[in-house]
Amino acid sequence: MKLHALKAMMAALLTSLILGACQSRDSVGPYTPLVWTTVAGGTNSSLGGVWGTSSSDVWAVGSETILHFNGATWSSVTGGATWILFKVWGSSPSDVWAVGQSYTTGNPTFLHYDGMNWSAVPSPSIYQLAGIWGSSASDVWAVGVGGTIIHYDGTNWSSVLSGTTQQLNSVWGTSASNVWAVGSQTILHYDGTRWSTVYDASNVVSGVQGTSRSDVWAVGSSVSLHYDGTSWASFQSGLELPNFALGVWASSPRNVLAVGYTGFKSACCPGKIAQFNGTTWSSVPIGTLPSLRAIWGSSASDVWIVGDSGTVLHGSPAG
Repeated sequence: MKLHALKAMMAALLTSLILGACQSRDSVGPYTPLVWTTVAGGTNSSLGGVWGTSSSDVWAVGSETILHFNGATWSSVTGGATWILFKVWGSSPSDVWAVGQSYTTGNPTFLHYDGMNWSAVPSPSIYQLAGIWGSSASDVWAVGVGGTIIHYDGTNWSSVLSGTTQQLNSVWGTSASNVWAVGSQTILHYDGTRWSTVYDASNVVSGVQGTSRSDVWAVGSSVSLHYDGTSWASFQSGLELPNFALGVWASSPRNVLAVGYTGFKSACCPGKIAQFNGTTWSSVPIGTLPSLRAIWGSSASDVWIVGDSGTVLHGSPAG
């Protein structure tokens, strides 16, 4: 009787462990194939950045263009004229930043949205800005040409020593003390006190994003790099990435999407999407489209991609 009870208890424990393991894997989120649809954005201008707070509050920026999606349609918003905007990020629907440069002078451009209007903000940098991200409304980073890094504390923007003169293209982090910046053959890290170079890449790195401190991706010109919490390493499994990957976005370690273009002398720059399933990169069929430049999603089943010639793509599950 005691043996029978012990066997029953062990069986129950084993079942619990198996279920727990399955639930753990499921919590990571299996990749659900998305159907990609071209959506009317109302512009032919090139779009370089996309970001939102929810599925019904999404911004896209580009050449003299600011677009907003309200959950139903995209519409043009006043405020982007005379500027080329590269990236957009915010902490809330009433606190959104866009960075770029003046279309006429080439000077760096900062725009801020307060929930009602976009307005220009003086920049402390004399160099073009290419990326922006923050952990909160009072902790925002922007990066750009010449190793430029500037920080916003909720009141003022100020220049911060980066330790490099390489162009920086993108910035992303998990907290105020764990921030990454990537650029021309370099990856920098901020530990809450200072920036330091932690990896010398073989080519230009254009985008960085991840799901946690131990799962970060960086992509670029024939570059795919992964950080596991200890070190960066090249990851080329599948070899299906765009030749020039410009943006990356992840909803889980088993669902990472990279966008960019593949350039050839005979046909320049068709857009491309690649997806990482936890093991390998594979190409995502999208037909023939212009170069794709940025990606953001509110969830694994609601993903936006923007690119040249006003291209706007939406990814959602079939049905």
